[in-house]
Amino acid sequence: KERSVHVHLVIFSTDPCGGYLTKPAILELRSALTRQIFKDDLKNIYVQQTAYRDQLQENALEVMESLIQKMQDGEISNPKLELLITELAERLQNYTGKKVYGYLPPATKRIVAAIVDELAGDERIAEAYSLWQDMRDEVFSFYSKAKPKRVPLSQQKEFKAIKNSIIREAERLRQELEQNRS
Repeated sequence: KERSVHVHLVIFSTDPCGGYLTKPAILELRSALTRQIFKDDLKNIYVQQTAYRDQLQENALEVMESLIQKMQDGEISNPKLELLITELAERLQNYTGKKVYGYLPPATKRIVAAIVDELAGDERIAEAYSLWQDMRDEVFSFYSKAKPKRVPLSQQKEFKAIKNSIIREAERLRQELEQNRS
């Protein structure tokens, strides 16, 4: 969508050696003006983007809980995901630190990312993530004509909560399995 706002800006400097703007300064100025001029439009987009993010996180948790229940009932239809969740649960058993994504060793983080990639194949999650990305593209369109690169859900930093919910569910599964053995 083309924006109709057009601004000509003239800046004067009292310092004869400082009468220019660097590239980063121009970008910062453009960003500040954009935020001010399109404040209401951006607010609406951010609200919608937040709603899509929340829906995505909720869908991911529902899918994860459902898959773990199916694993426990012996009904799982995704052996790769079952293997990844089991591997994560085993690693969490031997991990003594705080069981959140940011504190896990890199090898364990890779397992969590692989689980997110598997979950991203679920229709509900894929649709919610696509809608969130569309809103993100809309925000970027205010600042640049170039579209941001779309990355897999597992690489999107904004969704660390999904990774942490996967860790919690794997830990819950591990604890339930331990109780059943006792």
